[in-house]
Amino acid sequence: MSIDSATGKIGILSVPIFAHLEGVGPQQATVELVWNREGRTGLTKRLESALRTRIDGHISFDQPVIERASNLIGAIELEGTQITILQAFEDTRLEKRKNDQDILRTMAATIVSPSGIKKIPRLLWIFTSEVNTDIRPDLMLGIYRAISHEGPTILTKKALRGKDYYRDGYRYRYVEPITWKNIMSELSA
Repeated sequence: MSIDSATGKIGILSVPIFAHLEGVGPQQATVELVWNREGRTGLTKRLESALRTRIDGHISFDQPVIERASNLIGAIELEGTQITILQAFEDTRLEKRKNDQDILRTMAATIVSPSGIKKIPRLLWIFTSEVNTDIRPDLMLGIYRAISHEGPTILTKKALRGKDYYRDGYRYRYVEPITWKNIMSELSA
């Protein structure tokens, strides 16, 4: 996630675990493999290098957290269809949907709506008690205030584009170096 201090726009980048990261040696390195070998610190350094930006914080959560948040928020309507956060995450993971921007904006609009505002304390509780993060609740409230004031159109979400290929039964996504370099600036455009 990036927040453009000049415009207030909030950008979210989705990087698949099978995205190829440049590295040393002949072995293929993906986000998942770097995480498993080098942990959060190593992955952060590699992503900072690829994206040419500083990463100031992290958020890690598992499936049960998504399920609890999804149950709390309930189904939302997107293009005449009811969908839950859990379904949205699964559809993205399975690449059934290529663009999450509309669903992200719809979820944000639902959360800042009069009926959604009542759910904020429980969402914050889930966020502070069940999510591994170094992002403070006051920053999350600041994001909430920005969305409620400016509207969900300040949110942009992009998936890291690339060419998928398979080697030895494993999936990889090759991402052009220029894509790594420019994707963060695309989020604030």
